[in-house]
Amino acid sequence: MNLNLLVTVFDGGGAAAICDFIFSFIAISVLNVFIDYFVKRKFVWYSLLAFSVIFLISHIFLLDYLAQISLAVITVIAIVSIFVNLSEFRPIIANKFNRGIKFKKKKTTLEVDEPYAASDLYDIINTSVLYLSQYKIGALLSFVRNDNLTEVCEDGNNGVILKAPVNTELIETIFYKGTRLHDGAVIIKGNIIYAAAVMYKDVSTATLDGKYGTRHRAALAISSQYDCVTVVVSEETGNISIAYKGVLEHYNRDTFKNAFANIMEQAKTPIDSQEKKDNAE
Repeated sequence: MNLNLLVTVFDGGGAAAICDFIFSFIAISVLNVFIDYFVKRKFVWYSLLAFSVIFLISHIFLLDYLAQISLAVITVIAIVSIFVNLSEFRPIIANKFNRGIKFKKKKTTLEVDEPYAASDLYDIINTSVLYLSQYKIGALLSFVRNDNLTEVCEDGNNGVILKAPVNTELIETIFYKGTRLHDGAVIIKGNIIYAAAVMYKDVSTATLDGKYGTRHRAALAISSQYDCVTVVVSEETGNISIAYKGVLEHYNRDTFKNAFANIMEQAKTPIDSQEKKDNAE
């Protein structure tokens, strides 16, 4: 079929009519291939293919009304098919989008050895402990020093690993009686709550008067076995105690913060001081 014959068929529309037909044919073909590839229901593709043929024929013979109707049906079929099978397109769109734009990945895990401001930690612990003491909520918090205290809960059968940032709300929530984590100790390493509901063993070895409960015995025992500072809040009286190196001392609400900060600073070894100096340089 030469160009003159094509022009005759398109009723004198000339090159514009021929280009219109060619581009329409290409667009319809691409749409059919697209729907055939992603839509698993053959009935949909057969329907689309049939109306595509009707559209092209009506386009050739200038059947405008039939062409418009078939085009409308094709559009509806395509849109409905895409929405119904949207799950098929999401991975492809996401992959293409991610390849084009590189996002900076956010850190999803907290590192327990990251540097932190000790004064901020002391303020958070002071606020939390005073709250627990005021409402007589029993608590046991152990602060890791140089020994690997976290090994007591790494077998998966003791405590719940959290690795969450230290904050007042979380500490108060953990020790609230209605939660499943309120029994046992919270292990804090740096400014990270490493684990909660940790049960310390061999607490019977701690020699204390009968007026002391399980938390005080556990604090004394763990401070004798590991290099850690452990804070205890009594559930019966609200009294605050600190256990360090096998010694249990009591403090009131006014003196706790300074005492806790002093013991934590004393617990720091020359290695800690050298690391802080290296970080500063």
